[in-house]
Amino acid sequence: LVVAVLEGSAGRERTSAGTGRAVPGGGKNEVSGVWLLAVNDFPPLLGGQATLYFGLARHLGAREAVIMAPRAKGDAGIDATLPVEVVRRWLPAHGGGIRRAARALLAGLHLAAILARRRFDYLVCGQLLSIGAPMAFLARLTRIRYAVFVHGADLADYAHRAAWGAVARWVVAGAHTVVANSRFTASLIDRLLPGAARRIIVLPMGVDPAPPVEPVQLEALRRRYGLGAGPVLLSVSRLVPMKGHDVVIEALARLLARFPDLAYLVVGEGHHLGTLRDLARERGVAGRVIFAGAIPSGELGAHYRLATLFVQLSRATGSYDGLEGFGLTYLEAASHGLPCVAGRSGGVPEAIDDGESGLLVPPRDTAVFASTVERLLADPQALRRLSQGALRWAASHPWEASARCLRSLVDGG
Repeated sequence: LVVAVLEGSAGRERTSAGTGRAVPGGGKNEVSGVWLLAVNDFPPLLGGQATLYFGLARHLGAREAVIMAPRAKGDAGIDATLPVEVVRRWLPAHGGGIRRAARALLAGLHLAAILARRRFDYLVCGQLLSIGAPMAFLARLTRIRYAVFVHGADLADYAHRAAWGAVARWVVAGAHTVVANSRFTASLIDRLLPGAARRIIVLPMGVDPAPPVEPVQLEALRRRYGLGAGPVLLSVSRLVPMKGHDVVIEALARLLARFPDLAYLVVGEGHHLGTLRDLARERGVAGRVIFAGAIPSGELGAHYRLATLFVQLSRATGSYDGLEGFGLTYLEAASHGLPCVAGRSGGVPEAIDDGESGLLVPPRDTAVFASTVERLLADPQALRRLSQGALRWAASHPWEASARCLRSLVDGG
């Protein structure tokens, strides 16, 4: 059963907020908050999941939630801006196998220590296994209801592995609610873990209105990257095969024949970087592909404003981390009025209003992608129409709606 929750109710006020400290005068078993949200990814860490949980945290009411997140350089400044309390604990870096197990064990110890001191009405797991497994165990032990987020690629990675799949089923089966980031992910839960989930709720994804970008910032970026007046294609993601950067690079030779000043700006880092550099050299377009690496979040808006089109051809690869459950960067681009050309795969069609905020294409078809981009770059009126549609699409996805949905889950029982 899949239920899309669109409206929520105001939360009860029980916990101190915006301080990063325990409630003054608190003691053992103090009622410290309606619910605890434990996550592996949270700013200053980058990525879609970190963006999701930060967006929710900014729009939850003061004193209704506590967040447990990993320690990271610069976290105090970020936490001070939030209306909710953030409890920071050290966790090892992401990784597979032994590192994943160690992360889950340490997260469990941190959670147990928090639950020994403070009482919560509800627990929310931000990740399926590394947070979900220890929290599911503790929730059963303390008889507190819990929800678990599923993002798509996580379930696809674990469900077909006997041991991890069994743990994933156990976590999902014990959850009061499973929270999916898209209808696609919700259907994936039903398909890969049939009958395991009692209730699945699709949480609407959100985006904040884009702040203004000064012309001087854009000029500085053009100088940094050596850009002229030609069109700029932009991708923002981890550099992994699933994101489809290779298809864009393959299409550049055809596009450069008509738009010789075109540049492809790639923001992000990852293990696929060397392969992509080699491909650009082999295709003779290395001089028009700019690998910017990871950039500070404060500079991301200027990169979106600099671009002519956002291009990201996510596709299912069948390997680890090989599936797009939604794609928040498409909404981020739309908030800056930047049209998208994206791959019709996974949950991506739910992140784009096809024909209005952008266009969907077969993610592996270089010729169709190239002709679509060529047609848009040659038609300024079509670009303007999509840009206006992108702004409307982003405005219809406020984080407030996402927070209402999560709040209704906790308060509605």
